[in-house]
Amino acid sequence: MKKVMMIMVLATCVGSLCSTHGISAEPARSPVKGSGVTVGIMGMPFSGEGVLIVREKEYVVTIQTQLLGMPEQKGDGTTHAKSSHTFTLYDNDIEIGSFITEDQAVLISTADPMVKKVNSNLIIKEETGLWEGVTGRVQAHGTMTLEPVLDAEGNTILDPYGNPLLTGTTDFVFKGTLSAF
Repeated sequence: MKKVMMIMVLATCVGSLCSTHGISAEPARSPVKGSGVTVGIMGMPFSGEGVLIVREKEYVVTIQTQLLGMPEQKGDGTTHAKSSHTFTLYDNDIEIGSFITEDQAVLISTADPMVKKVNSNLIIKEETGLWEGVTGRVQAHGTMTLEPVLDAEGNTILDPYGNPLLTGTTDFVFKGTLSAF
């Protein structure tokens, strides 16, 4: 009983010492938000740029998106895919680091077959530069607009499997939390 009481007193003292000196048992969390646009040919990496805001500081980012395997069509009309995003961050045109995510993406059909709603859960897996050690999760919500690729005569170009070759433009809004930043 005495041992339990001593441990409780010690834990209370350490806890209050930590909180008075700004030390937290959990890593500090910083909200992140932003937006971006990526463009590419379906089945190939997409690339683009955007802005991320962390702790009220705005960073210009380049974004590379890549599928990690074949998308899976579900019976409810959605398409599920694993993907990865590489965000390279710049401060005043100087590259300061990057982070790579592993994602679960869901594309939702709309009334227009050439427009999909996109919802992705991005989890940071690797980081470099000033972003080394950052962990966290970002939600990406947006719209993907598809268009057929046309040849010089205006005919739709087909992929090797006979399907129309499509380009996609994805507009995203990002929101999440980073820790250890």
